[in-house]
Amino acid sequence: MAVEIIMPKAGMAMESGTIIEWYKKPGDKVSAGEALLEIETDKVSMEVEAEASGYLLAILHDAGAQVPVITAIGWIGERNEPVPAFSADNSPRNQAVPLQRADTPLAAPSGNNSTENGTKTGALRATPAARYKARREGIPLSQLRASGRRGEIRLRDVVRGGAEDESCSQSLPAAGTTITRPLSAMRKTIAERMTESQRNIPPVTLTRPADVTALLELRKKLNQREEEKITLTDFIVKAVAEILKRSPWMRTMLINNELHEFEEIALGLAIALESGLIVPVIRSADRKNLGTLSREIKELSERARSGKLHPAELHGGVFTISNLGMYGITSFNPIINPPQSAILGVNAARQELSLHNGTLRERMMMNLSLTIDHRVLDGAQGALFLNELSGKLESPYHLLV
Repeated sequence: MAVEIIMPKAGMAMESGTIIEWYKKPGDKVSAGEALLEIETDKVSMEVEAEASGYLLAILHDAGAQVPVITAIGWIGERNEPVPAFSADNSPRNQAVPLQRADTPLAAPSGNNSTENGTKTGALRATPAARYKARREGIPLSQLRASGRRGEIRLRDVVRGGAEDESCSQSLPAAGTTITRPLSAMRKTIAERMTESQRNIPPVTLTRPADVTALLELRKKLNQREEEKITLTDFIVKAVAEILKRSPWMRTMLINNELHEFEEIALGLAIALESGLIVPVIRSADRKNLGTLSREIKELSERARSGKLHPAELHGGVFTISNLGMYGITSFNPIINPPQSAILGVNAARQELSLHNGTLRERMMMNLSLTIDHRVLDGAQGALFLNELSGKLESPYHLLV
């Protein structure tokens, strides 16, 4: 019996996914567990695996299509098996692009794989996703350098070529011309969530300086003898996790006019990508020591930048940390990620003169910016949080325990 290939629901908030590339074409043999296609959600790219062995009977949605979750996008079955008819009461399936069927009977595997994973026109070969994006961006395939193993142009080649083309167009602007591009799934989600935050949440941003002189000295000592380097972000995550454990109001959210207090200390860490912003979640952060947190943060950051995060790692955070200190920013108003009630902005550490007992001394000072949802939290609660965090960073040795 034929088996549906469906657009997976890879997270509670996921409503649709965009097909980036099919790895197989109708008529190809597939094995259970084999990657069939790549999709893009609102946050990450991921592969969809075959749930059964057989042959790819049909593709219902081509590369570039945005498809609702739990909707059929293809069929796997036995050789010569007819493709099941669409159900009249399943509207997403009825909106499919023209059906691609395997020839009947299905062709046996051929020794000529010159067009495998790509289509060919003359001397140019390109994957369907690459052709779709190149056509949408107006980029001639003949101007792109192919990086595929069989000499085909892949999606990344089009993206790279578009970036190079944009760089050239910026250096030599043409009067009166503009470049119009649709929002990516990630950028669209960021736009929607930030607009929702500003529309529905009355934000209050509190800023407090912290003396991080001792913290920077401690980090320097640790990094002199440890192979795995500790960052300021690692210390801040550790300190915030300890405070949240004792501050249930900071992990309370307003959902459907009810206050929900969450038990797990799940911290979101904002990571900047070329395509936008992504916030992987560190689970049970209060139960992990500094070294474990440091390794997990590095591993999550690396997988975020390589697009290998699982959607489940992007949901469930109760508090977010956004660090712009590496860009030299000394103050900003971070925007709350709904339905969370608070977000911490970390700024650059800078050298300042401080008067202590009548003596001037140089200190390293860092501003901490906390934005709170005033429907859930009051200014005094935010101030207490910042005061405690500042104290932990100014006396950092206990964070090693």
